[in-house]
Amino acid sequence: MRRRSILPLLVGVAALPKAAMASPHDKIVSVKDFGAVGDGETDDSAAFLSALASGARTIVVPATEQCYRLQQTIRLNRDATLVGEGEQSCLRFVGDFGPCIEAAADCTLHGLRLDGDGEGKKRPSPGVRVTAPGVRIIACIVENARSFNIEVRSRSCVISGGIQRSSLGTGIGLLGPEATDALIEAVEFQRNRYFGVWVTQGAHRNTVRHCRTEGNGLELVGITFDSYGNTIEWNEVSGSGDNGISVTGHSNLLSFNRCMSNRFHGIGVYGSFNTIIGNQCFSNGLNSLNDTNVFYGGISLISSFGGVSRLNILDGNESGPSDSQACSIKYWPHDYHDWSAEQLILGRDPFRIVGGDLCRAANAAPGFRMQSGSRRPSFEDSSLASDGRLEWRRLASGTSLDGVEVPAWQPGLALDANRFCQVDGFVYLSRNSGITGRNSPSHRAGSRSDGGIDWELVGKVGGSLNPWGNLVRPPSGSNADLLILGPQGPLDVFELR
Repeated sequence: MRRRSILPLLVGVAALPKAAMASPHDKIVSVKDFGAVGDGETDDSAAFLSALASGARTIVVPATEQCYRLQQTIRLNRDATLVGEGEQSCLRFVGDFGPCIEAAADCTLHGLRLDGDGEGKKRPSPGVRVTAPGVRIIACIVENARSFNIEVRSRSCVISGGIQRSSLGTGIGLLGPEATDALIEAVEFQRNRYFGVWVTQGAHRNTVRHCRTEGNGLELVGITFDSYGNTIEWNEVSGSGDNGISVTGHSNLLSFNRCMSNRFHGIGVYGSFNTIIGNQCFSNGLNSLNDTNVFYGGISLISSFGGVSRLNILDGNESGPSDSQACSIKYWPHDYHDWSAEQLILGRDPFRIVGGDLCRAANAAPGFRMQSGSRRPSFEDSSLASDGRLEWRRLASGTSLDGVEVPAWQPGLALDANRFCQVDGFVYLSRNSGITGRNSPSHRAGSRSDGGIDWELVGKVGGSLNPWGNLVRPPSGSNADLLILGPQGPLDVFELR
């Protein structure tokens, strides 16, 4: 097999004057300089660790016919670059340990194939674990990890190009509130068991764009109820075993994605305050070809998975019925169960209704399995309450929707169109941009001005947990294509332009 030269990657370094290369940290070494064999049988761990211990900032992994066999975690130094020559620069991590690679701050993985050997591991083991900022993973193939191919728990991570495939869990996980300002772009996802990208546990302000899949276990991107402010744009999804993309968090932007021929909906909108704009969703709902008792939409508005699907803006999305996709927009009531004493609570379904409030077992995680207590949770002025055995967190009640407050109307504020406010428990939508006037909205039907901005009544906070208050605008000139099935929420706004 012809091997590509690494010289183009290093020519800039080679051209530096000797004085600039005086520091040992500036030198370039190869793992083969330290005895790495790359025959798929020899344990090359010591050679890789020695190369890293040399202090060199650039460690080259030459292409070989077989993989480099590694039997322990490789921990990269700060600012280090581990660079390969493409798919033939393969690192295979054999043995029950994890993570395979631990990435330090500002380090780079470039042009490598990383095989996590997930079938040979019992413990959850990511291929690459990122717990420090500024990590870059460029043009890498990461595959076969036990949990995540890449697990990100820090800020400003860049994952660009390459392939994420065959994870026994999820391709890329953005996990926790420290996972912020990440950029995932131009990555292909293939045959991962669960999500392509899972945004969860409070991850926020991340961007996923120009990614694609033609076959993945679950969604290309899934955003959970506690994550917010993420941007998902210009992606292509087909062949997913679930929805194309799902968003249960709040204040996320999904724009110009193309979701075609997925098993369930093109885009599932379960959370609130999300903006879904300019997406194309056609020929989804393939599951209905085998099960005629269910139907699917190009976009769904459903209260589920910890969300209540309220106050979202759907603008200019193209979607219509087909043999498998019953409608453009599917509305559906919530599927939450009431809390009861001594009830089995599972990690896959930790949500319950308590006195009209949507709540979640606070410590629930994948694999969680525990009985509820005997005392009905009473929240009063707190968002946490105990049933005597489990702690419960209130997610949606009063003016709190999916973890975000509906802002109160105030005079003299500069606002754009399509902004929400609440007055005395009623929610209004601004119909134009401008400065709020002096007359607080108080009408209970239609639209009126406060003296500066026209406000349309949307709904009352604290009502049903079913979807309501969503603004739906089809593309210009496509009024006839807006087909909505299911029980629509009170005072939803449907604009036919």
